[in-house]
Amino acid sequence: MFDHQKELLAAKVPSPAKYEKSRDTILIEELFKSLCSKHQISIEQFYDFLSDPEQFEPDEWQQIQEEHKKLNDALTCTLDNIANPVQTEKKYKELEQMRHWIPMR
Repeated sequence: MFDHQKELLAAKVPSPAKYEKSRDTILIEELFKSLCSKHQISIEQFYDFLSDPEQFEPDEWQQIQEEHKKLNDALTCTLDNIANPVQTEKKYKELEQMRHWIPMR
């Protein structure tokens, strides 16, 4: 395998550091847990409350649903851009098998 091919494939494999929780995520989780304990509710009760449209005005519920859709779209986009380690390994093997080939147009 050529050095430039190794560099290209290595650039596509995300480092494990990207999957570590960020400081903001940890703070949000701590805030969420403290909010639940302060009001003496469980996480399930909180989610049940948030998923019940009768708890909100129609325009508030619409806004919540729009924000929820935006967050889901952003998460889906992020997850779609994560490199698949199995696919990357297959690419390495294909490149090793094809290195003696001469590309023709």
